[in-house]
Amino acid sequence: MNKYHSLNINDFLLGRNYIIYDFKELNRKLYIYIKSRSHGCACPKCGTVSHTFSSTYHRILQDTPIHNKQTYLDIDCYKYRCLNSNCPQNIFVERLPFAGSYQVRTHVLNTFIVGCSIFLSNESTSRILKMLGVSVSNDSIQRLCDQLKFSDDPNVKDIGIDDIAIKKGNNYATAIYRMDNHQMITLLEGREAQSVKDWLNCHKKIRLVARDREGAYAAAVNQELPQSVQVADRFHLLQNLISHLNDILKSKLPPIVFIQHGKIIEKPPQRKRVQGLCSPELLDHLYYDNTPLTDDKGNKILFDNKRHDLNSKQYKDQAIRRREKQKKIEYIQSNYKMTSKSIAKAASDFDLNKVTVKKYMKMSVPEIQNLNTPQNYKKRKSFMNDYLNIIFKMMCDGLTNQVIYSYIVTHGYTGDKKQLHKYIRYISEDNFPNRPSNRVNPSPKKTSIMLVKRHRLIKFLLSVNKDMNVNKDLIQNLSIMEQAYPIIKIASSMFSEFRSILMGRNPYKLDDFLKKYGNSIISNFCNRIKKDIAPVKSAISLNISSGFVEGNNNKLKLIKRIVYGRSGIVNFREKCLLAFAASQDDFNLQKFNQNWITNPV
Repeated sequence: MNKYHSLNINDFLLGRNYIIYDFKELNRKLYIYIKSRSHGCACPKCGTVSHTFSSTYHRILQDTPIHNKQTYLDIDCYKYRCLNSNCPQNIFVERLPFAGSYQVRTHVLNTFIVGCSIFLSNESTSRILKMLGVSVSNDSIQRLCDQLKFSDDPNVKDIGIDDIAIKKGNNYATAIYRMDNHQMITLLEGREAQSVKDWLNCHKKIRLVARDREGAYAAAVNQELPQSVQVADRFHLLQNLISHLNDILKSKLPPIVFIQHGKIIEKPPQRKRVQGLCSPELLDHLYYDNTPLTDDKGNKILFDNKRHDLNSKQYKDQAIRRREKQKKIEYIQSNYKMTSKSIAKAASDFDLNKVTVKKYMKMSVPEIQNLNTPQNYKKRKSFMNDYLNIIFKMMCDGLTNQVIYSYIVTHGYTGDKKQLHKYIRYISEDNFPNRPSNRVNPSPKKTSIMLVKRHRLIKFLLSVNKDMNVNKDLIQNLSIMEQAYPIIKIASSMFSEFRSILMGRNPYKLDDFLKKYGNSIISNFCNRIKKDIAPVKSAISLNISSGFVEGNNNKLKLIKRIVYGRSGIVNFREKCLLAFAASQDDFNLQKFNQNWITNPV
């Protein structure tokens, strides 16, 4: 045991001026008792170092949990007397290096709490920390976040800008990101040009702006940063063209295009159903009435005349419960006697009424066996009552389902044909289990008509990656539709040409495109491109886009849902700035609050 030595970790945890002399655990709360050593302390007013004690001062601070238990530091520290006669501060308390004045938590715990709340709402953070051994309310977490200071970099050069919906259709904000590391710089209230102008006025070193087609942002950048290069987003440019072409195709094409024998037809022929009726010659010699079938003695032959499927899960479960009931009755009869004490015990063991137990004990063996068959409840009156005995008689005579169906339909049946099929099938299965199944169903006549829905056609035409396997029939009939509707080929050509220009590196081809289609059905789209021609050409020539802005906006929307309920753009901005900063490798919360830097030595 000589090679093992006890370690004193006081200096590591609290510094050389404080010692831990005791600890206790009460109600899953851990109290660590700390005493301040004798040392000099500087006056906060004049800075004079004093070693003269005046009295002691008692503080209790919550610290990071140990073994998920709430941990508190019970500290006895000193009050000092200032030796400078000209100082207005006569008595002062020594400053703790691990906690600020009037704080109830240590700096380490504050950092721990804020770190847990970065990607959680304050309420969720409070509940999770409670399970980990930290007692803090959601409002206290918000106050800690308010103490963080975020600095704005006026030397930023490349930015991406876009709008984000705080409440869609009602309230918006403007998000600005750095282009080099994709970090958020700020979140401005609203999406008007004036708010963006005010911010850009303080960032004159910006030389490149990636943005969408929003006119307010274009006007703000043109006015405040006329020398900067603006890059329009290629995704939004392509989406704008798709939106134009989509509206045009919807107005020119019918909802469904019908093709038959290589030609477009306006209306499809009506489908006729084959009822599967037998020939009249086969039915002429048959005659059945709906009187009940009797045996040789004149007694009615009962049969299951209901439309239920005994092979379904419902009836199988009922059969299982009936068998369990049989076993219960047999067990009661063999293990209990017909005495009041025994009946009371059986009722208690099986949670039954005493009257029910007596009934079970008096049941005979045939009555118990009859539980295997489901009870034949009285059938409700329906339109099928006039044909049930006919169906049963014809099955007894060995006629097929097709003959039975044809006979009933030709003898005045006007009800639902599907219901008739079901009754024939279920009466056969429930009363004649060995009877061969020859189910008859109405089947539609096959037609050679091909139908193409408009939304599928538009999606295929205006898609970059066309799925040839899914749209095989559409592709085979595409030339037929192009001859009937020339707009299909025109729209497809416009989309392909513009996309190839957008993905290329020659901005001069855009001038040819605008000249070619300037007076066409997409003239409005071309005019909008001409008004914003420089940023669009920059998007073609430069390998820069605002795709990262769209990705960051998705992250922003997630944070918005997390902090739902915390009103105000200020809280939302702080949460977003903290979440984006946390993704950096050199992230340290103490950079945002210098008062939380711990230096116990």
